[in-house]
Amino acid sequence: LPIYYTHPGTHPASMLTGALPAIDGSALTGVGKVLQVVQGVKSDTSSTAGTSWVTLAGLSAQITPVSSTSKILVQYQIWFGQTLSHHRTVGRLRRVISGGSTAYPFIGDTDGSRSRCTWGTQDSGGIHGATYCAAGSFLDTPSTTSAVTYDFQWSGEGGTAYINRGNEADGNNSLTQRLVSSIILTEIGA
Repeated sequence: LPIYYTHPGTHPASMLTGALPAIDGSALTGVGKVLQVVQGVKSDTSSTAGTSWVTLAGLSAQITPVSSTSKILVQYQIWFGQTLSHHRTVGRLRRVISGGSTAYPFIGDTDGSRSRCTWGTQDSGGIHGATYCAAGSFLDTPSTTSAVTYDFQWSGEGGTAYINRGNEADGNNSLTQRLVSSIILTEIGA
């Protein structure tokens, strides 16, 4: 659609024809183009105990792909700590397609009875004062134009595990931290 600039009022409105492309991202196509970005942020704390998988409340993001051939770049950063008697904290990325399937697209291979995880730590309890950061990225292909939600499930072993804080020495002073975790979804044309 050619555009001509002249002084205001010199061309009648009837000369403006054609359609402008959509500005919601749906007209953007092509391999490697960023079509949209969404983010989920968790700034409060959570805790869990035991070895059962539970949903990590408050840390998720939902995206509705423009095209079923698009790829979704998932990036995450999760801060966690654990008590002295807690020797393991693990998590796994979960993908839920609206009206469809639930999957764990980014976990380790099956190997006996071992837990298949996206992130985690395992220690003897001797470094329970540490605060850990699980960070990573993964390029997913959900093959849908339905809404897709990405979140995490996590579990532990005895004791208590925490998100966005350190171990049980949670004193109310400037030496005790409160952290923030996030997940970012980027749709990339493919």
